[in-house]
Amino acid sequence: MHLSWLSSAFLLFTAAASCASPTANTPTQVNVRIEGAQKTIFEGNVLTTGHNVTTPSGGNHKCDGTNGAAHTSPGPTPLSALDDAAKQNGFSFDGLFVSGFDDFIIGTIAGESSDNIADIWISGLNFFSQGIFETCKTELNAGDKVLFALVSVGVQGSILQLIGPTTARVNQPVTFTVVGSVSLFPIQGATVNGVTTDANGHATLTFTQTGLNSAKADKPGSVRSNRVDIQVTD
Repeated sequence: MHLSWLSSAFLLFTAAASCASPTANTPTQVNVRIEGAQKTIFEGNVLTTGHNVTTPSGGNHKCDGTNGAAHTSPGPTPLSALDDAAKQNGFSFDGLFVSGFDDFIIGTIAGESSDNIADIWISGLNFFSQGIFETCKTELNAGDKVLFALVSVGVQGSILQLIGPTTARVNQPVTFTVVGSVSLFPIQGATVNGVTTDANGHATLTFTQTGLNSAKADKPGSVRSNRVDIQVTD
């Protein structure tokens, strides 16, 4: 059974509230997702702690939640998670350190760059956008969902969230729901594996091959969704 948009909204608010009680600075598993202009660069779980981060343009600086006196004790942060994801998965990133904000601003990830006029790298936590200078001030809890996305300035819509089953039967239709972070309402006109969502944010897919399949939602002007993995059986 798929979740209603109201249940989805509740889950989003619950997830966003999780950052109120940060985890101690011990190895913490979070999900990191990097959405480039045309494709997902990386999406997976990462173990991270708060630590110093070094970039070619920004140098070496702490990034452990105590930046800007945001927290009194160190912990894992969105940028420390990006740094560990890059080290563990073989891609690079760059960013400037802005001393007045005691934080980094991302310029390039895996070769995709902001141009400071049309495109910019934003960050998000649990499907909600963060401020630009929050990547070293926000502390993470286990299971948090960290996002970095390259978006066009002035046309950014919702950060899409895809909700759906993790199991299915071959040649049997299953329904997915797309909701957006800004309105918390269903998103009509998004595509899920090529199927367009209706007014309720629903898209019905039928998987024709057994094994591990995946689904992802996209819509122009919005940040594409998380991936949902579906184990398809006979």
